[in-house]
Amino acid sequence: DLLRQYGAPQAQPPPLKRAKTGGATEVVAVAGRYVSRREREQLALAQALQQCEVRAKRPFDAAAVEAEAEAEAGHREAASAGGGECGWQLPSQVAMRLMGHTGPVNCIRWLPSGTHLVSASADATVRVWDVACSCQCVSVQRHHAGSVRCLSVSNDGKRVLSGGYDKCVQIADIETGACLMSTHRENEFVTAVSYHPCHHDVFITAGTTILCWDQRTAKSTGEYRGSVGQILSMCFMNGGGQFVTCSDTTRRSSIDKSVLVWDFESRAILSNQVYTEAYTCTCVKPHPRDRTFLAQSNGDYVAIFSSRPPYRMNKFKRYQGHRVSGYPVGFDVSSDGAVVASGSADGSVHLYDAASARTLRVLQQAQARPRGTAQQAVVDVAWRPCGDSTLAAASWDGAVAIFR
Repeated sequence: DLLRQYGAPQAQPPPLKRAKTGGATEVVAVAGRYVSRREREQLALAQALQQCEVRAKRPFDAAAVEAEAEAEAGHREAASAGGGECGWQLPSQVAMRLMGHTGPVNCIRWLPSGTHLVSASADATVRVWDVACSCQCVSVQRHHAGSVRCLSVSNDGKRVLSGGYDKCVQIADIETGACLMSTHRENEFVTAVSYHPCHHDVFITAGTTILCWDQRTAKSTGEYRGSVGQILSMCFMNGGGQFVTCSDTTRRSSIDKSVLVWDFESRAILSNQVYTEAYTCTCVKPHPRDRTFLAQSNGDYVAIFSSRPPYRMNKFKRYQGHRVSGYPVGFDVSSDGAVVASGSADGSVHLYDAASARTLRVLQQAQARPRGTAQQAVVDVAWRPCGDSTLAAASWDGAVAIFR
């Protein structure tokens, strides 16, 4: 017990020998001889007993012990109210609701400036919202003929890339709303798009196949071959050298998995043994600080994977407490990497501490709904990139809630 409480000494102890002092055998340190593990444990035990004797001789101060306990309890309460390790207060209530879509909102993204929010909906529109000033829709893009499933914002915040169930990929100017590029994919829906983090004119689109495009030539530069099924989400990691995809394919054999890691340059599959559980994943995103990426599983949890080979899943920590229930529920990580926010099929937003995986807060959408009807699912969330406590949540009732 003393060894577990005080631990072994940090520095490597010198060699020991047994010496007789006054008829008793004592363990002392002597240089120049190998020390066995048993002798090191004896030396650590002797040091721990000596520390216990010193503490026992000190007078007991009840006031000091009580003050230390109160300070520790106050620190725990402050950390819980402030969001654990993050340096800001957690959002607690709905500050505004952005209304305008007539169909479910499938995807939301912030501009890099944090002043505007872009939303894609099943009503075949992409809307740009001014969240900082007017809290109104400033632009409506109607370039799609069907439901818009996914979108991505360029690094300079001037273009928005979108894809949907009309089998088209559109690039539009955020300020004017003009269409800059349009492509059509035959016989497959476009369910995932992403700009490259370093090459501003290069982007990837995915349906049942994955294609790389160059906006300057409006042509495809290559195809990533592999039996992957319908891609549900993808993200770049490691500076754009690799990207991760998740699909609706369940295991058909020992090498057919739903989460794949690809090399961007060689277009080869680096790993197909990433996620071995019998669930599909609806969303993948990289962690902004750690060398990990996260995936939303239909098993009602967010799994953590290493972004380094062999891309192992962390089996000892996961973010669990929300419900997926077959919805394409998304999640997001705050810019400082301290808080993970996830939507839920019951219409709530769950906030988790990224370090301990404990639930920090559960946010409810304050909206009136007909009696006897269920709460609409929250299918996507997005933290404001400025590092504050503003969180956007999109639900299937066509509204976007802004929590602060």
